[in-house]
Amino acid sequence: MKMQTLRAILELFEHSSATELEIDNAAMGKVRISRTGSVVSPSTTLPMPVVEPTQPPTARPAAQQAAASEEGLVEITSPFVGTFYEAPAPSEPAFAKTGDKVSAGQVLCIIEAMKLMNEIPAEVAGEIVEICVKNEQPVEHGQVLFRIRP
Repeated sequence: MKMQTLRAILELFEHSSATELEIDNAAMGKVRISRTGSVVSPSTTLPMPVVEPTQPPTARPAAQQAAASEEGLVEITSPFVGTFYEAPAPSEPAFAKTGDKVSAGQVLCIIEAMKLMNEIPAEVAGEIVEICVKNEQPVEHGQVLFRIRP
């Protein structure tokens, strides 16, 4: 199991109401995670990855929120925790770039969560003013991904 996958699982677990999670992976063995913070694996001892706490999306600076609303920008946010991908595959061009004109419903990116690829569409037609995350960056629920000028 890749460290990135484990981090994504830990982030999903952290934002869920579950108290315990057990994963049985052939390459890694059995891992159990509980709210008490213990990680148990009968076949190996794994170091617990450091997941740095981040500010919740609602804790964005008021100045940043006000600037976006004053300019009339629409913010496209992540619907869940996952990994941001700007293109459908590493060798393909990005779905959208700063300055591109997009239509409502057009795919802007993919958020991978638990090995599921979820297309994130534009909510409005307009011009992409800002892409707020980098390719392959972990994102949180509610984190701003794009700012669009309708």
